[in-house]
Amino acid sequence: MKAEDRFGFKLVLLATATGKLEKYFISVDFDFEAKAQAEGYFSAGVNLGIDNNKGIYFKPVLSHSGIKVSYTYYAKVNGYRRTSSDEAIIIKSGKANIDRKYYISK
Repeated sequence: MKAEDRFGFKLVLLATATGKLEKYFISVDFDFEAKAQAEGYFSAGVNLGIDNNKGIYFKPVLSHSGIKVSYTYYAKVNGYRRTSSDEAIIIKSGKANIDRKYYISK
């Protein structure tokens, strides 16, 4: 039997700008949007089982997803558009290796 739950976070930053620049006889329209987000979670649980040789056990399960950061931007100046996105893993995922704990044995 296995019981597990997780909790975490998600942080989102968003910036937008729209405008029109006019100087003398030149006019430039622009749109800009940038978005960055970071997310990660921790997971905790327990595995219960019966080992034929040693009895009933439980094994704690602890893990984390790591932290992933991603960004996207969109820019438009007059008719020219540019979009880009990327992501990076800041902290790699991991899992704790915890031994089984036996409570009823032969």
